[in-house]
Amino acid sequence: MNNKHLYCTLAVGERYLKSALKMVETLNKVSNDHHFLIVTHAEIPDVPPNTTIEILPEDKVLFLGECFNYMLKYYPLYMASKTNYENIIFIDADWRIRKEYNAKRVNELFEHMDKENLDILFERPCNIGDGKKNSQECIFYHKIDFYKLLETDEYDAGYFCNEQFLVFKNNDKFKVFVEKFKELYYHGTKHELWPFAEGLEMGMSMAVAKLKGAWMHWGFFLREFFEFTSNDGGVSVKFW
Repeated sequence: MNNKHLYCTLAVGERYLKSALKMVETLNKVSNDHHFLIVTHAEIPDVPPNTTIEILPEDKVLFLGECFNYMLKYYPLYMASKTNYENIIFIDADWRIRKEYNAKRVNELFEHMDKENLDILFERPCNIGDGKKNSQECIFYHKIDFYKLLETDEYDAGYFCNEQFLVFKNNDKFKVFVEKFKELYYHGTKHELWPFAEGLEMGMSMAVAKLKGAWMHWGFFLREFFEFTSNDGGVSVKFW
């Protein structure tokens, strides 16, 4: 395994690609322990150091109706699973690196995962099994019937996670995770399922892969390292 860690993101559209490249620029100033994989739609004339640019294949569906196909997030994770990096961080392309970033603390986070035998770290502990019971109030209500979630308990142990930031161990279970996420991308895209709330498919894949995860007691390792601007214009600082 590579002793560096891998950031990966999906950056489609000029705004998101510019933001992802800005993250690369900032990280390269404060860390020697990382590599960055950007999956995008356009060739980059000058690839920055510590960076791999992967162009989305032409057969990938970018939009379902007027909505961006968020299920394409499977692809950077799929490509990351083929690398020899032990630790993988998925981050949304519109996030920013703050001056508080500390590469040592990031490595301590990976050591914490090793100590606790964790495969995944995530936010938003919404259990799929519990969420589907209140289908009309559930954020993934529009996908419950599509996936027949009320007819199976296969995915109940998974979590509808925050799809903006996740940390993985690149092990055999991660490869199962990305293969399931890939399968769900193709299934949902074929049937033009509204892709909003892709955290559900991540949670379903988590359940199939039997990932051991945690949503508490890890954010302090990355305290105030990242931020992003929400749709209402407010700035959200991560993590607390």
